[in-house]
Amino acid sequence: MNSVTPITRDAEATRTRILSAAKKEFAENGLGGARVDVIAERAQVNKRMIYHYFGNKEGLFRTVLIGVYVGIRTDEQELELDDLPPRDALEKLVRFTWQYYLDNMTKRKQESAQPVLDKMDTPLHLQPQLAGRKTVFENRRILKV
Repeated sequence: MNSVTPITRDAEATRTRILSAAKKEFAENGLGGARVDVIAERAQVNKRMIYHYFGNKEGLFRTVLIGVYVGIRTDEQELELDDLPPRDALEKLVRFTWQYYLDNMTKRKQESAQPVLDKMDTPLHLQPQLAGRKTVFENRRILKV
């Protein structure tokens, strides 16, 4: 007797796969260059599912963008910057932002960011492009003088 295993449908898992595939496609090709066919193939769904969940490519892009924004802001809250001196807080925030960017970019874009990566081990106030500038911190605002 031939038994067929029924396919279990999991809407949340499908939506998650679509968003993951879309994030990668948009990161590699931007909104204009991204292809719904490629996203569907990577997510192992048909294009109709993408349109069902997100309406159109722009709706999918908007959802991915919101997810990325919420992700970075959520992680940023864990930095606990309030108790740090302003310069240290700013440096920690800048380093976090760069690392987040690097952790979420494609390999091709990481290679183009290598000059910035090479400078990340040097404290910000010792960077050559900042030499000779005084920075005054006042009420958490940065003023160049």
